Amino acid sequence: MEVTYLGHAGFCVETNEAVIIMDPWVSPSGAFDSAWFQLPANHHLSGFIDAKLRFTKKAKFIYISHEHKDHFDWRFLSSLTTDDFSFVIPRYRRTYLHDQLQRIPCQSVILCNDAEPVQIPGGTITLFLEDAELDRDSAILLQVDGQSMLNLNDCKVFDRLPAIIADTTIDLFTAQFSGAVWHPVCYDYPQKQYQGISRRKKFSKFEAIARALQVVQPRLYLTSAGPACFLDPDLIDINFEPVNIFPRASELFAYLSRRLKHTLPCWVEPMPGDRFDTATGKALYLAPDRVSDETFESYVRAYALRMQSLFEARQMPTDPTAVSHTVEQLTQALRDKLGMLTLRDRIPIPLYFQLTEAPNRLIRVDFPKQVVTETAEITEENYYSLEARTRDVAAVLSGQTSWEDLMLSLRIRLHRNPDIYHTLIHGFLTLDVADMNWFCAKVLDAESHAERMVVEAGERTYSTLRYCPHQHADLSHGWVEQERYLVCPRHRWRYDLTQGGTCIDFDASIRAIEVD
Repeated sequence: MEVTYLGHAGFCVETNEAVIIMDPWVSPSGAFDSAWFQLPANHHLSGFIDAKLRFTKKAKFIYISHEHKDHFDWRFLSSLTTDDFSFVIPRYRRTYLHDQLQRIPCQSVILCNDAEPVQIPGGTITLFLEDAELDRDSAILLQVDGQSMLNLNDCKVFDRLPAIIADTTIDLFTAQFSGAVWHPVCYDYPQKQYQGISRRKKFSKFEAIARALQVVQPRLYLTSAGPACFLDPDLIDINFEPVNIFPRASELFAYLSRRLKHTLPCWVEPMPGDRFDTATGKALYLAPDRVSDETFESYVRAYALRMQSLFEARQMPTDPTAVSHTVEQLTQALRDKLGMLTLRDRIPIPLYFQLTEAPNRLIRVDFPKQVVTETAEITEENYYSLEARTRDVAAVLSGQTSWEDLMLSLRIRLHRNPDIYHTLIHGFLTLDVADMNWFCAKVLDAESHAERMVVEAGERTYSTLRYCPHQHADLSHGWVEQERYLVCPRHRWRYDLTQGGTCIDFDASIRAIEVD
C-alpha cells in the first residue's frame, strides 16, 4: 500500500486494485464557520484527490468517519468531478451523515456495521463504531494485499484495541493526539487553573497514545487529526498560548521518548503531500514545505493574513431587532429541548444563556421545574452559563449549523460552579432536540450495567464496576495511577478508589469497595 497524507485526518491509500480516500478536509474556508483551519494548509491537494478518483480504473472509495466538519467536508465532496466511487460510512443511529451523502452523485453509499468486514478488491475494510450520542465516531482497519493500516482518527476505542488487532500485524497506525474540544479553552478559569487543567488533559492524551502503541506495535505511527489552527482574529491567540490542549507533535514525541524508551516504533509528523510505503514503513516522498516549532508562529500569522477576508462580516454590528428576535427564538428552542430531556430532574442547578449583544436579557433554564424564563441577572452562587454572539446562535436556530458545531467553534464563553462536568448538561447544550430522548436512554443503559471486576492498586484490592458510567468503556483495559486512581482508557476519567470510586473531575462513580 502507498499512503499519501492529505492533512489533518486525511489519507489517500492506493493498493493494487483500489484507491481509498479517508476524511479529506481540504476546503480553504476551514470548518465550523471558519473557526478551525488545516495545519499546515492543504488546500492545494483538492486537485490531487480529484485526479486520483478521475484517472484510474481501480475501485474507488471515500471513507467518512463521522459528521464533524473537519472530517466531513461537504463543500469539497460536492465539488468532485467524478461519480464512479462509493462512500463508506458507519451505520449510526442518527442518519444525518447518510442523508447528506445521498445528495452527492456516486455509485453507492456503503453502510458499515460495527466490526463487520466489508469486502473490497484485494482485501477488507472494517469499521469500529463509537455511537454514544455525545460521541459519534469511527475507526477504520484496512487490510489489503497482505498489509494493514489502522486509523483511529478521533475515535477513542482504546479499550477495544486488543480485539481489533487480534491476529493482525499493523503496518501503519494513526490516531488523534491533540485536543479538539472547548474545555477548558472556553471556560472562565484563572490562568494558573487553565494551564493546570490543560497540562493534565494533554499528558493524559499522550499517555493514551503511548499505551495504544504498546498494544498495536505498528511498524510506523503517523500523527494526525490535529491540531488545527485558529485564524479568526478573536481566536488566533489560542495558537500561541504556552500551555493548552492543542500541542504539536514535537511535544508528543518528547513524551513518547521518555515513556516508551527502548520499545519505540518509527514515528513521523507528516506534512500534506508526504507519501509512505506500508510494506517498509519508509517515506517515498516528503513535501518540501514543512512547518517546524521554530517557524510555527510566523507561518500561522501569514496564514491568517491570507484568510482575513473570511472574518470581515463578523466585525459588522448586529441589528438590535435581530438580537431581540434571536432571544425569543432561543427561548422557545430551549423549551423544546427541555421538554424532550426526560432526565431533567437530575440537574440540580440552573443554566443561563446570554447573547453577547443583550447582556440584560438572560434566559434561565430551571430543569426540575421544566421552566425557561427571561431574567436580568444571575442570582445563584451555583449555576452553569453560556454566552455567544447573536449571529452564531441565529445560525444554529436557522439550521445552518448545529449546537455541537457552535460549541466546537470555540466562539462561546462558559462558566460552571461547582466546576464539575455534568453529562446531562453537556448533552442538553450540544445535542439537537430530536436526539434528547435517545441521549437519556443511553445514559440509563450505561447505568444499568452492573458487572464488576477486581482492581489491584498498590497494596489494596478493590471491587468496582467494570464499565465506565460515562460511555460504557471497558475499565478492565484502564490503568491505575498513584496507587489510587483508576483511569478510563477512552476519555481518561479518573476514579478515586480510596473514595468509593468517585470521579475526581466529573459527576460519576464506579462504586469501589475495598476487599480482602
